[in-house]
Amino acid sequence: MADTNKLGTYHISSDLQNYETARSNFFSLIIEGLNDLLYPEFSYNGENPANQYVTGGKDIKKKLAKDVIKLSINKAFAPHFSLGVIPIQRGNSVVKFADTPTWDDNKTLEFQDFVGLETKTVLMAWQALAYDVMTDTQGRAGDYTINGVARQGYKKNCVLVEYTPDFQVVRYWNLIGCWISAISESDFDVTQGGNGGRQITCTFQYDRAEMHMNDDKWDEES
Repeated sequence: MADTNKLGTYHISSDLQNYETARSNFFSLIIEGLNDLLYPEFSYNGENPANQYVTGGKDIKKKLAKDVIKLSINKAFAPHFSLGVIPIQRGNSVVKFADTPTWDDNKTLEFQDFVGLETKTVLMAWQALAYDVMTDTQGRAGDYTINGVARQGYKKNCVLVEYTPDFQVVRYWNLIGCWISAISESDFDVTQGGNGGRQITCTFQYDRAEMHMNDDKWDEES
């Protein structure tokens, strides 16, 4: 016979700690190693003045690139993988075994385009590490040096963190080998008036993700 005490929601009140609802709007995305980005209209030549580097704004007091991404992001995805299936058939029956995993690809991240933070500039500068329009050349995945000039690779590691409403860490994912393969924006539209806030959508690639519960091994301030 069904436990009628749990057919409704009253039982939640007696076990609030376990029934705290996970929230979709308490998260952050931290990009590791996203330093010394050149503005997209400049190319590496070994003699770049300081004002050609993105710091989240030309004012030195503005946010760094990784902080711009953290403050501008509207939507992110929860990483998952799927396993292929190896079927073994004999006669009329089939037994299935696990094949290699495939991680989600072509996932999207959505950002608010804040002018003062130079959100679009930061995202385009990261993408430019993979392909430089000014020189029509592709970059390398890892950091490297040419003629004594240190250059960044386009692949970065990221941390996606889920919080409770009082900003205690619930769990976090280490995302390995992340990069931006495409950027798109909402259209310019004179009919939108004051409600025409612009959004930026990035197609996001990553190699794998490792999920961790809050075991104090990661600290945002570290």
